[in-house]
Amino acid sequence: MWKGDAAACVGRLGKSNTGTLGDPKISEARRRFLADLLIQLTNQQLHDLFDVARVDRRSRKPGSDEPPASVDEWVAAFRHKSDAIVANHCRS
Repeated sequence: MWKGDAAACVGRLGKSNTGTLGDPKISEARRRFLADLLIQLTNQQLHDLFDVARVDRRSRKPGSDEPPASVDEWVAAFRHKSDAIVANHCRS
């Protein structure tokens, strides 16, 4: 989620082959803006989103025989990540 010190608010995001965004620095105002949006999402909305995306058909690990993660596991993972954003506070 966060690269290094969470209070530094540097996101852990590797650059894609064609992109230019890598490990972005996030201001407290932007973190708070995103947090305010994330807390508005209900578990039902997240469940519906992941259900319609058919995430339960995606391999848990490419090339593995493990069963796919359930929609509920995707919701839980999303909540875990969004909680880390909501609970954090960035140094200015």
